[in-house]
Amino acid sequence: MAATYTSNGGRCTVAGYCGWFPYAVQVGPGAACRPHVDDSGDLTYVGELQDEPFPAQVGTAPFVPAGDTGTVCLYVSHGRDGEVLVAQAPFNSGTGWGTQPPATEVEAESVSGHTVEPEPVFLSAGEARRTVREVIRDETRRAPRALRYGCRRQDDVTFACASSWYDAKWIYAGTFDLTEEVDVYTWAFDGVRASRRCVSRYRSARTAAKRCARTARW
Repeated sequence: MAATYTSNGGRCTVAGYCGWFPYAVQVGPGAACRPHVDDSGDLTYVGELQDEPFPAQVGTAPFVPAGDTGTVCLYVSHGRDGEVLVAQAPFNSGTGWGTQPPATEVEAESVSGHTVEPEPVFLSAGEARRTVREVIRDETRRAPRALRYGCRRQDDVTFACASSWYDAKWIYAGTFDLTEEVDVYTWAFDGVRASRRCVSRYRSARTAAKRCARTARW
């Protein structure tokens, strides 16, 4: 049998890394799709590494079915940033390809011509916290200490994080507004920062805030 695979990278990380590559595995009848397992012989296709989410990558590859029936599962790998199941299509080695319910996350993808529609994008709490930490490191060029995330979900793709932290020079407090769109994370920070040296001059936190705090927006 042979399958044609169409996929794209979908999105970049908040740090700006956009690298990805597609691959596909086959699973047995009735089994749920899952990422590749080393030394299992489940791979049916491995695409090329790309540095940008687009253009879409299309590849055709033959494979030997492990059984009479099963499912081919197409994944996009972002390396350490995880893997995304973008499409799946059942097969029968005797009659060919069947149909399968939708299973994509980003855009409509296809396996052997069977197109599936996208699932809604969903921003998890873990992704929100990771984004807050990455934004802080990118904007301040320093590692945050004693970081309090304070993230609260607003809807499926939005978090508001009332965060505070300090680094070697500054103390920060403010709110991150985070949104996951189809292919990128968007964010904004509105808060204040104060020099640790300035704050150390005052016994009263209220006085220190009044004298030392300055607006910080990213």
